[in-house]
Amino acid sequence: MRARRTAVAWLVAVLAVALLGLAPASASRLTLTAPARPSYATAARCGSATVTVVPDGPTGAGGTFTSVRVSGVPAGCSRGTVRVASRNGSTWTQVVAAQAAATVSSGTFTVTVPAFHAPGTGTGAAWVMLDGWPVAATWTRPASSPTGPITPGTPTTVISSQDWTYTDGYSLGTCTVVTVTTTSATPVAWSVAVDLAAAPFNGPGNVWLEGANNGRFALTRTGNRATVTGVAGDWAGSATVRAGTSLTFTLCGRDYGNPTPVPGAYTVETSQGTWTPTRACTNFTIRGTGISQFWSGWTVDLPMSSAFALTGGSRTELSPNNVSLTLTPLGAQTYRVTSSAPASVRGTQTFTGSLCAVR
Repeated sequence: MRARRTAVAWLVAVLAVALLGLAPASASRLTLTAPARPSYATAARCGSATVTVVPDGPTGAGGTFTSVRVSGVPAGCSRGTVRVASRNGSTWTQVVAAQAAATVSSGTFTVTVPAFHAPGTGTGAAWVMLDGWPVAATWTRPASSPTGPITPGTPTTVISSQDWTYTDGYSLGTCTVVTVTTTSATPVAWSVAVDLAAAPFNGPGNVWLEGANNGRFALTRTGNRATVTGVAGDWAGSATVRAGTSLTFTLCGRDYGNPTPVPGAYTVETSQGTWTPTRACTNFTIRGTGISQFWSGWTVDLPMSSAFALTGGSRTELSPNNVSLTLTPLGAQTYRVTSSAPASVRGTQTFTGSLCAVR
């Protein structure tokens, strides 16, 4: 054993001497590299212009668009991004956003976005970046055939724009600014028809012309139908319209009841909440799909037999506990939750709640 330790010691000593002998020679061959000098580069703008942004492609369910087109891009710009927002009063809300930069081709680029309701020319705005630089942008929604409850009442009437705004709260308010014109070169009478049975009015309810529009327009209601016309003999001559001119009025409605559920406008998700021997809950989420720009009511059926079996309870607690929800027993310890304002949803809004079996 001692001889083995002696051999190991000799080997270590030999290696140490060899390394010491190599050290000076190796060091002499080292090359010192000076640190790189700091440098900078300036990225110039690819161009300067005011670009035009419009919703693009055919309209889908509920009048939605799934792409946005930017035109008027200066030569030399290769990539672009765009964001569009709508205004609800003094608040701007994001509507769509490009997921990645798109390639410019012949002065335009198009981005694909989740389905959205395009804001009107007067209530929308766009922000564009070209090769990373912001540029001025103008949002425009071209005139198209109107969809929804407001349509031309005469063959010569053209609805050139229709911009909707909304208010939240116990009473869900909805207003639309309607601009009418005509293709007739001579003055013609016009009218706009309103289907009060359709969303967002859902029945005659409380419908009015905002601010009476200075007495220039008249609203006539018959059952679930309303008609807006100009007032004959008023100072501004609103009873007729001709090509090259337009008239604008604001129509508002407020539904004090439960907005009618819009087919396909929402999905229902349920999950197990807190479960204890004295309290067992089922959570639910109502998630708007984006196809409805108007308020939609909803219902969800919740089987609670397992929750009652755990707690041995005899009562339920619905959250949030306010006038926006109605609970109806369906039998076999299953309950239906029904919404009313302001639990209704529109667009991609969500509403969450829970039903608990409590002992």
